[in-house]
Amino acid sequence: IMKNLHQVFTVAPLDVRAEEKGFINAITRSTKQLRYKKDFATVDRLTSNAILGFKVLHYSGHGLKHGLAFEDEIGVMHVVPIKTLQKLIKTAADKLKLVFVAACHSQVAGEAFVKAGVKHVIAVKISEKVADKGAQNFMNKFYLSLLVGHTVQMAFDTAKNNLEAIPNLPLAADEAGKYLLLPDKGNHNVRIFPELKAGVAVDCTERLAKENLPAPYDQFLGRNFEVQQVVEKFVKDRKRLITISGVRGIGKSGIAVTAARYLLERGVFRDGVYYFRFGGCRNMSLQEIAETIAENMGLNIPTSVRSISVALKNELRKMEVLLVMDGLDDLLDQSVKERQSVGTYISGLLRDCRNLKIMATCCHPIGIKRGVEEVSIPVGPMQMDQICQLFNKLTGDTIDAKKVGFKCGDGFYTRAEILGALAGHSLFKQIIAGHPGRCWEAASHFKENLDLKKTEDIMQKQLHINRISTDQINSNLHEEKQNSEHSAYTPMDATAFDAGYIKKIDAIIDSVDAKHFWHAFQPRLSVPFQEFKEHLESHFRQFVQVRRPLSQNDILTMCQMLQKIAMKHNCSYSFNSVSVDAFSIWWKLWYVPFTKTVKRMRDAWDNNLVMGVSYSKPIVHNEIKTGSVGSFMLRLSGNNPGCVVMGFVASDQPKKVMHVLIECVQTTGHFRVNFNDGKYQTYPSLKGLILQCKRVTVLYPQSKSKYEAFVTKKFSKEIEDEDEHPS
Repeated sequence: IMKNLHQVFTVAPLDVRAEEKGFINAITRSTKQLRYKKDFATVDRLTSNAILGFKVLHYSGHGLKHGLAFEDEIGVMHVVPIKTLQKLIKTAADKLKLVFVAACHSQVAGEAFVKAGVKHVIAVKISEKVADKGAQNFMNKFYLSLLVGHTVQMAFDTAKNNLEAIPNLPLAADEAGKYLLLPDKGNHNVRIFPELKAGVAVDCTERLAKENLPAPYDQFLGRNFEVQQVVEKFVKDRKRLITISGVRGIGKSGIAVTAARYLLERGVFRDGVYYFRFGGCRNMSLQEIAETIAENMGLNIPTSVRSISVALKNELRKMEVLLVMDGLDDLLDQSVKERQSVGTYISGLLRDCRNLKIMATCCHPIGIKRGVEEVSIPVGPMQMDQICQLFNKLTGDTIDAKKVGFKCGDGFYTRAEILGALAGHSLFKQIIAGHPGRCWEAASHFKENLDLKKTEDIMQKQLHINRISTDQINSNLHEEKQNSEHSAYTPMDATAFDAGYIKKIDAIIDSVDAKHFWHAFQPRLSVPFQEFKEHLESHFRQFVQVRRPLSQNDILTMCQMLQKIAMKHNCSYSFNSVSVDAFSIWWKLWYVPFTKTVKRMRDAWDNNLVMGVSYSKPIVHNEIKTGSVGSFMLRLSGNNPGCVVMGFVASDQPKKVMHVLIECVQTTGHFRVNFNDGKYQTYPSLKGLILQCKRVTVLYPQSKSKYEAFVTKKFSKEIEDEDEHPS
């Protein structure tokens, strides 16, 4: 994840394992003697390896236009600026011959390595992103060629030529053209490994501590924040007992195993990480618990020992380990006395073994009050966009436009719009409701019948329910959330909805429509983002009176705009909730002009001629850059509420994409545009503007002519009567 002062963002995952596999494949096939080491991208590890010295550095991660993404000690991404990166690498510049920056937008970072003294650097153009499949293939062929004795230039050319010939890779030639060999005019006819002897490569990567963790969970998705919380509590806050709590099937085990593996791979626990599954062990005695722990850890405790528990403590005192106790519910769902004895035993282990830490999963916190602090991390439902992505992955990416109710084929809708429509289906809103366990079960049924309605009927019969809401799933966690420091809303007394509350709302919100919107949250002054997003989704279509719903990405972007406005106006808010004062300002400054503009162009919105606010400038740029001159795309602006942005290909030699702002004048409803010539041109409608603008011809992503997209028999007569002056 990535954090700033007030917000938390999920960082897109990278398929680093596949890239690593391709790298190992190149080394193995070269049959050369060499040493290599894999390490995590932290500043400390980069500095340590630079001091030890190496010939080639390969970075795989997220690239930004102003730096490279590294991770800190608690699993949060931080960007190392270009100048800092340049200073760090100077230590190894005399030995370092080649740097491969396998990251999008990495040209500036590559140039920094050149300035630091590196003779050969491979990077990606600053304005480009690369496809995972192409990147893996390019890297594999480059290193294979380099290791068998070819020059850097020859290896680079070989990798590019091979990439251009890959079948089933869209725009393969364009992908190959994204890679750069720096410096541009440098002498790259140099062999980095001229005389490697035949033999076997040696992996010098530090060996992991002992562990017995289960294999990584398939399709683990959407729990980055919870995993990072666990890591931070153990590493930064030095907590010793963490319980991950939540209803059955909500994903506690996946979070625990993922967090434990992260801690293991970073070497946090010197003597290992051990996993124990206690599900189904209802009548287990404390002696049997001790025996299970000792056996799974491989501790050599003689059976003749009078007390296994005492012997186990003696062994654990010497070790720095993490015990993952998964599924403690059956042990805790006993009499109060037995439940307390389990808690007392865990507390005693931690009290007597100072280097021991325990992570447990159960529906409710263990309830330890003395001896050691118990930190509970409650797990609620997944966000709707994430649960839809999970369902799509589990079903083998079989969700298409027609299965979610669209009349046209996939080519007419973006993937985000299809998943957005999926989120509005009653199967997801009322039955799955953000619950991963139910999502897995529904996915297995869907793969058999490929019908969402049939899947919903089956799930209703199996669960013996008619309606299950996110609030109902959260009810078991209500008490923990109120006591948690991460509480997503402001608790209020049940009698709070009185004249005093109404007076507060009247003082904060001055719009009747805004008060009607917030009425759904009474009597609260702050609500969780998930609840706010769901209400916003249903409110938009009714308020604007359109058929096309907001996509989940649009809703997320709108919430991010709300957070930005709240920060700017010093409103009270947190990264996971919306306060009424922040909402009031956002409604007035952002939502009102946004919805007025959508109302002015309902037909264009309903027919997907204008993209939502989640479409950024780079996304539009990548969509239309391969088109001919005049190719264009329309999107609603996030930073300029109520405005439409038109991106279009202005020239072909060289390729130039321009983005102009189309303002909707709120008082008149007219649209006006300025093509950087200082003169505004005003049109009664968006259709009139587009049809009279000679700079644009083909509308993306539909790839239709603007006349085919916009003109109807009714509208063609109106155009004839409008101003004939084109843009």
